[in-house]
Amino acid sequence: MTTFDTPRAAQKTQARSSGAVPQEVLATEAEYQVVPGVLRTEVPADFGTKDLPRERYLSADYHRLEVERMWSKVWQMACREEDIPNVGDALNYEIVDESIIVVRTGPDQFKGYVNSCLHRGTQLIRGKSSQNSFVCPFHGWSWNLDGSMKNLPCAWDFPQLDKAKLNLPEVKVDTWDGWVFINLHPESSSLDEYLGEILPAHFREMPLKTRFKAAHVQARVPANWKATMEAFIESYHVFITHPQIVNFTGDHNTQYDVFDRHSNRMITLIAVPSPSLGDSVDEQEVVDSFAEFLQTEAPDIPEGKTARDVAGEIHKETFQQIYGVDMSKMSNTELIDAIEYALFPNFIPWAGDGFPIVYRFRPDGDNHMSCIVDVMLMGMCPEGIDPPTAEIHWLDPAPGSDSPDWTQAPELGALGPILNQDMGNLSRVQRGLRASKKDVTFSAYQESRIRHFAHILDRYLADGSEGEA
Repeated sequence: MTTFDTPRAAQKTQARSSGAVPQEVLATEAEYQVVPGVLRTEVPADFGTKDLPRERYLSADYHRLEVERMWSKVWQMACREEDIPNVGDALNYEIVDESIIVVRTGPDQFKGYVNSCLHRGTQLIRGKSSQNSFVCPFHGWSWNLDGSMKNLPCAWDFPQLDKAKLNLPEVKVDTWDGWVFINLHPESSSLDEYLGEILPAHFREMPLKTRFKAAHVQARVPANWKATMEAFIESYHVFITHPQIVNFTGDHNTQYDVFDRHSNRMITLIAVPSPSLGDSVDEQEVVDSFAEFLQTEAPDIPEGKTARDVAGEIHKETFQQIYGVDMSKMSNTELIDAIEYALFPNFIPWAGDGFPIVYRFRPDGDNHMSCIVDVMLMGMCPEGIDPPTAEIHWLDPAPGSDSPDWTQAPELGALGPILNQDMGNLSRVQRGLRASKKDVTFSAYQESRIRHFAHILDRYLADGSEGEA
């Protein structure tokens, strides 16, 4: 089921947009700011130009193969550590038919158990809970936090059972940078191996563990999880879908990097105009548009400063007051740029503070024509303060629509209208794919991250193994 040829390093002749190139801009700013070294790298990859089959978004058989050969074997982000801060705190993580209890069993210890009573299959928890044991609400069978059985009511009536052998089935659990991950496969590689070397190295310079979940909004979107995620890992769509930000967003000259078998990245410069606007927008107009987006006053650009310098100062002053932290040493790129990483299959953490977002995309239960989207905002926490965590805000569909209205989550701020524009395309995508008479076309460079993830997925579906990038 291989869609692409073996990837090869991007050729120097591979087409690029005109306009400000991220590495040239960062090199200039590094002369007067400390720019993280991990942002000064560029790793393009060429996955060819073949179309992808339509069936990957529409076929129930394709979906079942994903469940059998991919979802059952990958590491998946289940929650933040602070979502379950105390011993005994637990939550239910679900993926298709699987339901998993993720529980803190010690100050720095986490376990994962199949969320099903060993009597008649009843779920032991729903949502979040805090207790010193898991008790089935149907007949009272219960288990300790270590998974061992605690109580078997009327044990005299189950002569066939040995209580000592009735431990809850366990799944693998590990943590990275403040996130808790699970893996359903008992013989999977470790999380460290799965992450590879590059992603952890980059986030050591821009850690998420020191942040906190300031907002967490969740909604059902009427589109396949891949079609939905793919709308969020390229900037090609920005010029048409988000016209209100093109005066200060370098969309078509975004840098796309492919690191290894599971991770990639894009860097979109902010406070530069879209190259598709040509020379029609000057530096002051860039600042004015950026300030308007943030709903703040736009200062004049001082002599010797750039629009990016001023935008960085606007962001710094605004969010230092919100967070109560010192951001004086952060570079322009950390303060304002869209720096989006991705870990296969569905975990999308952003670095820096310009857009402190984390996305997650999952099938909607066993429905491959719908998905669940999580949008989180990661705030900065003053040193010495235990980070709070936002509870999930579930969005129902807007009246008369099959999609949610993301502006009904005010905690998302200016991101809400952006998400409405993105999500507004997706029901059209899913419906249009059903009507289409051709396979799906992607660009060679601007959609190379989509091609990369499709390439990884093909390897899983071919033989159930992780393979190489």
